[in-house]
Amino acid sequence: MKRQPNIIDWAWLAGIIDGEGCIGLYKRQNNTLSPQISIYNTNKAIIDKIHMMVPTFRIKHHRFKLQHAPITYCLYMYKQTDIKNLFNKIMPYLVGKREQAELLLEFVLRVKHSCPTKREYLIEEEIAKLKRY
Repeated sequence: MKRQPNIIDWAWLAGIIDGEGCIGLYKRQNNTLSPQISIYNTNKAIIDKIHMMVPTFRIKHHRFKLQHAPITYCLYMYKQTDIKNLFNKIMPYLVGKREQAELLLEFVLRVKHSCPTKREYLIEEEIAKLKRY
């Protein structure tokens, strides 16, 4: 039986995101902005534990062109509701990427309450701050 993640698990995940994660906005092919959290790692056990804790993360993997390079796994999340739910659990434990997480959460909350055509000029100052990272 799968146990529910506890405070220690969420703090551990926040540490993984601080060290191995990316939090930001990405331009889609249709020129709209999309929030995304991603984690890259070569350790499958870490990837599996995170995916068990947060099944809304999607998994992809690839091998870099270097000879003998290990498979690199990527967990990523881009749905606004999923991002909001994850941040509600890990925000108290984030250190290095806390400001980025707060800005992305603010973006997610503002976009949710605006019409899609306003996305391009929404919170331009916050977008500029996220681009610094």
